[in-house]
Amino acid sequence: KYLFLTLQQKKHSMEEKITNIHQEHDKLFKVFFKLKETLIEYLENFFPPELLAFIAIEELELDDTSYISPDMKAFYSDVVHRSKLKLPNFEDKGEIPLALAFLLEHKILSEDFIHLQLMHYEQAIWRKDIADNRPLTFVLPIVIYQGKSKWEVKPFVAHFPHLPPPFFKYLPSFEYHFTNARDVDTPKLEKLKGILGSLFLAYKHLDDIKYLDQHISYLFKSFEGKPNLKEIRQIYVAYVVRNAVISGEKLKQNLETLTDKSIKSEIMTTYQYILQEGEVKGKLEGKLEGKLEGKLEEKRLGIIKALKRRKLTIAEISEDFEVPVEFVLKIRTETGL
Repeated sequence: KYLFLTLQQKKHSMEEKITNIHQEHDKLFKVFFKLKETLIEYLENFFPPELLAFIAIEELELDDTSYISPDMKAFYSDVVHRSKLKLPNFEDKGEIPLALAFLLEHKILSEDFIHLQLMHYEQAIWRKDIADNRPLTFVLPIVIYQGKSKWEVKPFVAHFPHLPPPFFKYLPSFEYHFTNARDVDTPKLEKLKGILGSLFLAYKHLDDIKYLDQHISYLFKSFEGKPNLKEIRQIYVAYVVRNAVISGEKLKQNLETLTDKSIKSEIMTTYQYILQEGEVKGKLEGKLEGKLEGKLEEKRLGIIKALKRRKLTIAEISEDFEVPVEFVLKIRTETGL
């Protein structure tokens, strides 16, 4: 009975952890991509020009309907913008309703059957078209990936490796536009004028100690001189500070290159708050589980071995040993690893 309860508690704890991670990613992704300026910046920098020429960018409007089913909300983030496809070079000139359907794939998920999720997406939009008595919308699915593992873009038919070609026509056949934020050159992201560069830099470098120790200020530069984006900036700052593998001292040093003092102050205030929040939580856990410091110290040897092997990132070591990132950074500094 005790073992069963323990396993149930661990399962519940893991599910809660996954949900919390998703909610944090979901909130950040949506505040960025619900902004029309961010969408346009993405299309202009990561979309094929021959397709972009057909999209009525000036008519883009956010569709507030969520097309993700309730059972998938803990895993996917979705944003839909509507516009039209203009057909100026066709003999029968006209316009086709267009939906740009964005899907964010998180690093905690498998990407093997992404077509199934995208088909659900398309069908939900078409069902709403039918219910609203309007022409079917052309859905252009877009997948943005922030994970570490390699993503293989493959056709749906690849899931049927031994199927004879004459049967292919009975399977759904469509592609999706794919962007892996980690594959985009860092200099390109640093040169983007809008805030999309900040989002993708965070996706790419939050677990990269070498980059953050020298360039974390680049993650915030795109917000300088844009007081109208204060709400998005606050959400972004909290996300970066909570997830970046960097010490408070290094963070403070790097922020000297920012010209906007209010942003600099906001970042350090947020850092202090999150640090304090972690300390309070640690004390509460210590009362419930015994001496927390003692438990952390018990894991020191294993963490040192993991640092010596150099196969895991600081974030991965923190997750594997269930200790704060700051504790791993402290050991790294003390040992010179």
